[in-house]
Amino acid sequence: LSTADVLLAATDLSGDPARWFVVTGEGRLSQKTYRIGLVGLGKIARDQHVPCIRGNPRFELAATASTSGSSIDGAAAFASLGEMLAGEPGLDAVALLTPPEVRTALALETIAAGKHVLLEKPPAG
Repeated sequence: LSTADVLLAATDLSGDPARWFVVTGEGRLSQKTYRIGLVGLGKIARDQHVPCIRGNPRFELAATASTSGSSIDGAAAFASLGEMLAGEPGLDAVALLTPPEVRTALALETIAAGKHVLLEKPPAG
């Protein structure tokens, strides 16, 4: 994602992959495939984010970070966000699917690494 690109996602949690898309700074739908990392592999990740990423040809689940070190769909697995950012430098964006109280620190770490951040609501606790 460039700084002028905008990722738009479903607000109704329908899980419909067609509802996830990227609009470029020029106002066109992007044709690029975006590499996404997930932090946190709880219910929201498994039930909402993974199906949307899996079902849309414009997104690739490239890496996951969780305290369990688990992976989904064969993505590279890491035990922390820092390890994921170091081990997968080609990520375009990171979805923070963690409890609200830790999101601010994780978001700042992701931004410092030059990656775009996708947040669940609320953005902080």
